[in-house]
Order: sequence, then C-alpha cells, then structure tokens
Amino acid sequence: MRSRGSKQSSTLARRRSLRVLVAAALFVLASVAGAEGASSERVSLAVNPTRLLMGGKAQGMFEVTNPTNRPLVVGVSTADFLLRANGTAVVSPKLPSARSAKKWLKVSPAKLRLAPGATDTLRVSSNAPKGASPGDHHALVQFTTAPTGSGTVRTRTQIGLPVLVRVNGPVLRTLEIKSLRVARSKSVRRLRLVVRNRGNINERLLRRTVTVRLVRGGKRLAKLVAPARTVLPGERTVYSLPLAERMHGSVTALVSVRPASAANAGAGAPELRPLSRTFRLRLGSPR
Repeated sequence: MRSRGSKQSSTLARRRSLRVLVAAALFVLASVAGAEGASSERVSLAVNPTRLLMGGKAQGMFEVTNPTNRPLVVGVSTADFLLRANGTAVVSPKLPSARSAKKWLKVSPAKLRLAPGATDTLRVSSNAPKGASPGDHHALVQFTTAPTGSGTVRTRTQIGLPVLVRVNGPVLRTLEIKSLRVARSKSVRRLRLVVRNRGNINERLLRRTVTVRLVRGGKRLAKLVAPARTVLPGERTVYSLPLAERMHGSVTALVSVRPASAANAGAGAPELRPLSRTFRLRLGSPR
C-alpha cells in the first residue's frame, strides 16, 4: 500500500507537469491590433499576411511557412473574436459579435503538412449572405501545430489571424473622442481616454496617431502617446495613459486622433480627417 506522503508527492508531480504543459503552449493572436507580426526565437510557424481584407464574396490566401528543421502538421479552423475596451482580444467568446463573419468563411485545406523550410498556401473564401449589413464583419483563421516534444512536456504553436469581410454598400467612417478624465489606480494616476468607432468599418489606430498634450499657460507640460489599437465597428477603445507624479493643478488637455488614410482603410473607404478635442482637467495636488 502506498503511503499518504507518496500519494501527495504523485499528485503534486502531476499538477507540476500540467503547469509545465500549459506554460509551454505558445498562443499568438497576431496583428488584430495592427502589429506587423510576432517575432521570437521560439516561433515555430510563420504566416503571411497578418490579416485578410476581403469582399463579401471573394477568395484570399495565407502563405504558411515551417521555419523549423522538423516536419510540421498544421490544423486550420475558424473562430469568432472580440476586442475588449483595453485592446486585448478574446477568442471564441460565449456570445459572438453581431458582425461575426465566421459562418461565411471556408478554408482549404483543413490540414497542412509542411516539410522543414517548406511553404504552402491556405485558401480562404467568403460568402456573405444576401441582406448582410454593409461594412466590415470579422472572424479569425487559426493555425495550430500538432504537439511536438517528448515526455511530460509537449508544445504546440497556435496563431490566430483576423479576416475582415467587407460587404458592399455605403462605407461609413465616424470616429468620436468621447471622454477624457483623471483616474487613480492605487497610487498611480492615469488619464482615461475613450475613443468610439461609430462607423461600419474596422479602424486601425497605429502608434503615435492618438496623442494627448497637456499644456498650461501656453507651455507644454507633457505629450502622452497611446499604443496601437484596432476599433471594430460600433465598439469603443479605452486608453489608460500614466501621468507623472510631478504634474498637478489645472491643465488643458489637447487630444488628437489621426485615422488611417483611405488607402490603408481598404476598398471604398473615404478619407477621414484628423480629430481633435480640448478638455480641462484638474490633476489634483502633489502628495
């Protein structure tokens, strides 16, 4: 009969193995927020481009490359996603977005077998139904490698890339600088900036295109630069910008948002002028 201590040791070992397995799984949601892709010494799969923008009924393709020195088997599937207000992505949410394109997409083949250094093509077709609302609808194409390794630690790579399906009709681009206020989380003060997409297409706000300048008496005190974000149609994004503790008193905040050009916004998108809005803020007294 095994002792109680022996059973506890076995249970702890199993839990430890499970943690190692979970920690070793690499998940990359590439470029929903507009990055140019992920780079890491651990990357064992490469996919290009980092997003697809397609018409309502159209075909596109991803090129999938095995950069390793071992064969790879890659499964392909589709999934819903949404973006939280803080910019993080949620894959396969319980309630899919009203603008989900998952049911419209078909991928072929469903499995790729890649020799070391080899590249293959994945075909993606969209078939938007009659009566679908104009503008962008979204989904993910997921690439998942079969587990590799030995023993209790087996790893896999999963990459999710966004597909935007643009349905014919009026393309509306309307961004709104909704609010700006001072918020405090524990001992850190931040500016909470809310930008809303009231249009019907995906808006990509790249780094340095959303800024907040703090001025007093005509003198600039600080310039805060927001990170890159994607704002889906009808959604909002919330930036949390840290404030230096030395700043206090009343200031004028000048918010500027520079949208993507018409060329970068996709087919049929009109040009959208830069937005600006002025707020009066009280930063409080020095602590």
